Formats: sequence, structure tokens, C-alpha cells
Amino acid sequence: KGNENSPEGMEGLMRRYVAFNGAVGEIQMKWLKDTLGAAKLGNEKVIVLSHQPLFPDSSNVVCLAWNYDEILDLLKDYSDTVIASFSGHAHRGGYKRCDESGIHYRVFEAALESPDPIKTY
Repeated sequence: KGNENSPEGMEGLMRRYVAFNGAVGEIQMKWLKDTLGAAKLGNEKVIVLSHQPLFPDSSNVVCLAWNYDEILDLLKDYSDTVIASFSGHAHRGGYKRCDESGIHYRVFEAALESPDPIKTY
């Protein structure tokens, strides 16, 4: 058995299935759907916060949530309510706006990433 934290030998979006990643579970998905529904009824705007990136083009796919596609389908259903998704996990960060939904996906850089000669730990 190889290193479960290495995407070596995996191709494309399959590279996200490493041990240091995870998924949004059924209970959390229901909570998110209910919360987005209530926000929509209240004519509110929502920014979704997550540890792992949710949009493939927003950062390295190795850091992507396992069930990102299920999450994106839900967010697209509420694209008139969800304006952005902010996440971390991918240390180098990234940004992409989904052309289909208009939702902005921003992955924030880790505080421990610094250009030389600065040392962060």
C-alpha cells in the first residue's frame, strides 16, 4: 500500500482522493440546503466558508473536497443567494469565478507561505 496522502498515480480530478481531504457529509449538506433556503426566503446574500476548496479551477485539485460536485450543484441552485465561497487548505491560494453561476470562489493563501528570504513555520 502506498502513501495515502500522495496523489501519485492519480489523474485529473481523481487526485482529490487523498487521505488529508474529506467530504461534506449528509447532515451538513442538509443543513446547508436548509440554511440557503432560509436565506433565499429572507432575501439575504450568503458567503459560504469552508476549509477545503469547492471549485476545481480555484486552486490545486489535490486539495478539493471529495464531493465538490454535489456541493456545487447545491450552490448553483442558490446562485441568486450565494455570492462567494471562501476557503483555505490549498496553501498557495487561488481564485475563479464560475461563469455558469456567477459565484466567486476564493482560496486564501496560508500564513505559512512566504517568499524567500522570509521564513515562516
